[in-house]
Amino acid sequence: MAIVAYPENVPLPLLTETSRSQAATFRSYQPLAGPMRIKKTSSDAPVQYDIAWRMSRLGAQRFTTWFYSPDGLNQGRNTFTVKLNTEFGLLDHTVQLLPDSLVPCTTEGSTVYSYTASGIVRALPIPQVYFDSYDLLQSDYYTQAGLFDLIVNDYLPII
Repeated sequence: MAIVAYPENVPLPLLTETSRSQAATFRSYQPLAGPMRIKKTSSDAPVQYDIAWRMSRLGAQRFTTWFYSPDGLNQGRNTFTVKLNTEFGLLDHTVQLLPDSLVPCTTEGSTVYSYTASGIVRALPIPQVYFDSYDLLQSDYYTQAGLFDLIVNDYLPII
């Protein structure tokens, strides 16, 4: 199965209408006596994204052509790489569309087309720098970084 690059001339998925869910990698057991126990079931934790696109007629023509083309998504059979919005910014994801939600189209008026799909990503891409600076991320300084940013960018330029 080929991994296809997302075309530059096709509009990206909406950043505000993407949702994510993830399966647990453990299971809890409650014995007849004693505390609850946790057992690891897998280290594979695929992530499911609900993705939405909204575009003009020209963008919809490009998107549909890419979706059905054997060199593109091949009717959703091929995986593709696309930038999706996460807590860490826009990150590249390798997405495989799920067969039960293959881009139904709705039109708004006669010029705006909306598509939705569910896709699966084998793992959530978290940049290594966040693991390397874990202590800083948990510190009081980083907790107050939003307040510091507000003061520097909003209040100090006024003074």
